[in-house]
Amino acid sequence: MLDSAGFERTEREEDAELIGAVACSVRQRAIDRVDARIERWNAWKAQRPLLTFVSGCVLPHDEQRLAGKFDFLVRTPTCRHCPT
Repeated sequence: MLDSAGFERTEREEDAELIGAVACSVRQRAIDRVDARIERWNAWKAQRPLLTFVSGCVLPHDEQRLAGKFDFLVRTPTCRHCPT
C-alpha cells in the first residue's frame, strides 16, 4: 500500500517521510517505547515534513493518550479495509 502511494523504504528513520509504530497495550513497555519515540519524531517535524501513525492492539486509554501525538491512528480492525 505504501509503495503504491510513492513511499520508499529507508533503513534510517532520520530519512523517513512517514513513520509508523505498531504498539501493543498488552505490554506496557511497548507503549512506553512508542511514547518516548514520538517525542523525538515530533521534534523532527519542526525541521522537515514528516507524518506519523500508530497502529496495533492499543487499548482505549492508551489510544486516547497517543492519538494527540500522532498524525493519525490506524485501528487494527479497519486494516482489512486498507488497499494492498
